[in-house]
Amino acid sequence: MSAPVIAAVITGTIAAISIGTSAWLAGYSLRRQRDLAHDQRLWERECAVYEEILAYVHHSVEERTNAMERSRGDAVDSDWQDWPGQYEAPNRYLFEARRHAYASKAVRTAFRQWLEKETALELKWQAQMLGVTRETPHDATDAHGAKDPQNDLGAVAAQATRAADVLWDAVRAEIHRDRER
Repeated sequence: MSAPVIAAVITGTIAAISIGTSAWLAGYSLRRQRDLAHDQRLWERECAVYEEILAYVHHSVEERTNAMERSRGDAVDSDWQDWPGQYEAPNRYLFEARRHAYASKAVRTAFRQWLEKETALELKWQAQMLGVTRETPHDATDAHGAKDPQNDLGAVAAQATRAADVLWDAVRAEIHRDRER
């Protein structure tokens, strides 16, 4: 082969490799940008659900705490008196759907545990308010004379507060986790 033909073959091969590499890089870049945009949209939805969860938990805890204080005749914080009307609870079914679709397993588990503790506290408090149960020293102890945490309103409230703290920590951990995939 002559030198011009060899040079043309080498140039053509390099041009073909360059075009192929450019096409591959463009495709890779496009796929990567699409994946990043998808991750960003997903992240925005996750954050919105976490904000919704935290607002719901905060409102529920504050509402319960103030109702319990009012029932004891304690003064309620004046800042709180106008606040409950400003919060609009989300549609239960949509809230549950978003929570299951976008929240992490750790947050879903922490939310479920908080809801169980908060419900137990609400039921215990309502039973006492209605006079269905009375918390006496005998009722608040087990067979061995030790405090029974299931029958002590203060202990049940402490469990609900701990569950809320665990939930807050789980949400914070999700929001601040490294987004590497």
